Amino acid sequence: MGGSVSKGAVTLIVVDMQVGLDDPQYGERCNPNCEVNVRTLLHAWRKAGQPAFFTRHISLRHGSPLARGSAGTSIKPNVAPAEGEAIFDKSVNSALKNPCLRDAIFSIHPRAVVVVGMATDACVTATAREAKDFGYATVVVGEACATFDRLSPVGGFYSAAAVHDVALAALAASGIQICPLSEAVGLVER
Repeated sequence: MGGSVSKGAVTLIVVDMQVGLDDPQYGERCNPNCEVNVRTLLHAWRKAGQPAFFTRHISLRHGSPLARGSAGTSIKPNVAPAEGEAIFDKSVNSALKNPCLRDAIFSIHPRAVVVVGMATDACVTATAREAKDFGYATVVVGEACATFDRLSPVGGFYSAAAVHDVALAALAASGIQICPLSEAVGLVER
């Protein structure tokens, strides 16, 4: 599969939209409209009866805002699952390492997988790349993703906006479709 995604069965994966990622230790974030845009996609998916899955990152790092049992693992209320929409926990970057999520998606046989959430350069990228590796036409909606400022291993600094843009460019270079919000909504509108 590849190229443009046509209308039909399209799975939405909402990656790690968790309360704990608002913790100041993560630094400055890009795309303050991320949650609003994720909510727009969720509304379109629900209206069209298309499947949406959610992930939560459960950190193994002691003291993390995303550590098991902490309030930070909760999905933000404004983008939380509706009744019947599943949440899958993970402790690695790719959501598709969770066999239950992978099986749930496989059972649907979607024509495409759309990935949104946080962080663009980490869990969103890993999930999108693995979805493509499984043979799905894969779409990332940049307007519905966000990330943080990053320090270079050699002492430099990269703004969240630059990290976000470079991550999206790298995904596009590998054959993953980067789609504007309006086009993504159009994938499921009837």
